[in-house]
Amino acid sequence: MKRAIMHIVLHTESDEEYLQFKKEMESIKQYGVIDFSLSPMRQDTMKTGYSEMYMTLQLENGPEQLLSYLADGWNGPEDDCDTNNIEFNLCHPLMTDLYFQLPDE
Repeated sequence: MKRAIMHIVLHTESDEEYLQFKKEMESIKQYGVIDFSLSPMRQDTMKTGYSEMYMTLQLENGPEQLLSYLADGWNGPEDDCDTNNIEFNLCHPLMTDLYFQLPDE
């Protein structure tokens, strides 16, 4: 089992949309995720109208399946990569930026 960390930026500051997003993220469990936890949303300090959060994930195996589901393209190696909705299609319409990392164990 591997532990991963993901930084997520959403184009919303709405608590209701955050709760809906959190509920919809349950779908990642079919892509090799055993369990995950999502931090509370906080306002993005760099962009008005945006928020950010962190997700900690327990992966069954490598991240290939999950990364393919989250976005159709990534910059960098699969253990330390990022993506955004300008260059690639992301799995959720509120997502604007993702950073994924498999920390050294």
